[in-house]
Amino acid sequence: MRLKINLHTLRTCPKNTSVSDIQSVVLIQMLRMNRVFLLIFFASTFGICSSQDYEAETTKAAQTYDKKQYDSCSFYFEKAFKIKMTSGNDLYNAAVCNTLNLDYKRALGLLSKAIERGANISKLKIDPDLEPLHSSVKWKKLLQQANKIQSDSFRACQYPAEASLLARLWEADQYYRFRLGRAYENNDTATANTIWPLLHKSDSVNLSGFEAIMDKIGWPTTSKVGQRGAATAFLIIDHSSREKMEKYFPLLEAAAKSGQAPMANYATMKDRILVNRGKKQLYGTQKYWDEKQGKFVYFPIDDEKKINELRKKMGLEPLKEFDL
Repeated sequence: MRLKINLHTLRTCPKNTSVSDIQSVVLIQMLRMNRVFLLIFFASTFGICSSQDYEAETTKAAQTYDKKQYDSCSFYFEKAFKIKMTSGNDLYNAAVCNTLNLDYKRALGLLSKAIERGANISKLKIDPDLEPLHSSVKWKKLLQQANKIQSDSFRACQYPAEASLLARLWEADQYYRFRLGRAYENNDTATANTIWPLLHKSDSVNLSGFEAIMDKIGWPTTSKVGQRGAATAFLIIDHSSREKMEKYFPLLEAAAKSGQAPMANYATMKDRILVNRGKKQLYGTQKYWDEKQGKFVYFPIDDEKKINELRKKMGLEPLKEFDL
């Protein structure tokens, strides 16, 4: 390939500059341009690869957590964190693994970083997996840090008092569900059966509290009470009676379709209503406990071939079982 000499280079060279000198200047410019291109290319490629590597390590961490191999879970999270900066949720999950692996010091350090990067502080307060940390002096300091971050987030909302109330409702809503899930994971149906009545009572109290908020500010949207407050509104109604769900669903639907509530919440409640009516669900969000199989299984799905396509539109993760 013949070298094309840039006319601008010729004009700016001294009069006695030779053609070979000019060619050398142009070659250097070309090398510089190629170097920049190569740097951009390699940086871009590295970014893609590092992202894939990160996801691979966090996937291994999740798999080992499910197998109760908490030392391996902690190990894979540490490998992931060396690859790139991480989210509050992944830091939180790593802290859970370290707690269950009895490395309380590391767990508390990870939690401190997690809440600074947006981890759910209400979850921190009620998570049974973190109970071994509660006797630590550092846990009390962590809660002080968490409460300040949470209070600041409430003040940023249009209705701070209601945002705070919704956070407490979230904690009440999830408290028994966390423990119910653990009981089923351990095949402890006896404990699960004792939790159900407590959960139903809690749901009733939570609904009353939620409707009192509704009387003041209407349906709690993202602009009114923040993203977590809006998500809590969904949770309370999703765990209420069929009649209440049917009553409030249009308000959630309107909020979701106007960008004031997560579409994933809309999809979940839509499925719940369909299942309650004896119809097939659309998005694969509803399961039930099958004692014979000893696991949760999906209620019938309307179109299994398109399920992940539909879930993607709703902002839901794909289901590997239906990744056809």
